[in-house]
Amino acid sequence: MGRPRLSVAQHRLTGTYRADRHGIADSAPTAAPAVPASRPRCPAHLSPEAKQEFRRLSKILGARRWEDEGTFVVLSVYAEVYSRWVEAKRLLAEEGLRVVVQVTDSRGEVRSKIVNHPLLPIIADLERRLLALAKSMGLSPDSRSKVEPLGAPTEPPKQLTQDEQDELAYQAWLREPQNQGAQNAN
Repeated sequence: MGRPRLSVAQHRLTGTYRADRHGIADSAPTAAPAVPASRPRCPAHLSPEAKQEFRRLSKILGARRWEDEGTFVVLSVYAEVYSRWVEAKRLLAEEGLRVVVQVTDSRGEVRSKIVNHPLLPIIADLERRLLALAKSMGLSPDSRSKVEPLGAPTEPPKQLTQDEQDELAYQAWLREPQNQGAQNAN
């Protein structure tokens, strides 16, 4: 798989911009459909702890203008997984990381055996789900930049001034093979 294409702005920042390859201006970005930002209602079927987490997360997303009526499903699932995770961690704290189980050996004698708590893999799975849902909503640092606010104004691409256009044309002219000697004369 090839390297992702750099934008014209990135080429300008790194000094690798070429008018003959990159054009003079960026193509107009495709506008996202205008979805009005609104706060979803908390579903009645959630547990009290899940409702509390739903509202907490809804406030965070609302402050960032990242929520609308369609996000209630992801918020609901996140809140429910969160409440299960908290309950499993509470049970684990009460019972400890290891539990004693009774096993029967090959002679039929019952023996005690210490094993890891069966909630440990369940908690690990819930944590994976929480992180995946948090990333999908832009709540992790690495996914935050990928989520754009709803109803945010989009800026048109920057138009080059006449001086910038002249400079780009001159640089392109210098890169042409027949003009390589002109660069050394300057």
